[in-house]
Amino acid sequence: MIGLADRGGLGGGVYNDIVSIEIILFSYKFTMKLDLNLLEYKILTLNFLIILKLIYWVMIILVYIYMNYNLLRFLLSGVNLKIRK
Repeated sequence: MIGLADRGGLGGGVYNDIVSIEIILFSYKFTMKLDLNLLEYKILTLNFLIILKLIYWVMIILVYIYMNYNLLRFLLSGVNLKIRK
C-alpha cells in the first residue's frame, strides 16, 4: 500500500509518507463516511507512520544480522577446514 523504501529509506521521506497516508485516509473518509476531524486524522497518521517505520527498521536490522551471521559462519567454516587439513 505504502512504499516506505521508495520514499527515502530509513532516514528521510517522513513528510511524503505522512502526505500519502493522509491521502489514503481522506479517500477512506469519503468512501466509508467517517466523521473524524482533522486532528484525529493527524494523530492516526503519525501513529500509523511511526509503527510502520519501526517495523521497517526492525526488519532491516534482522535481515542485516542474519546475513552477516551466515557470512561469518561461512568464512569461519572455511578457516576450520584449512586448519583441519
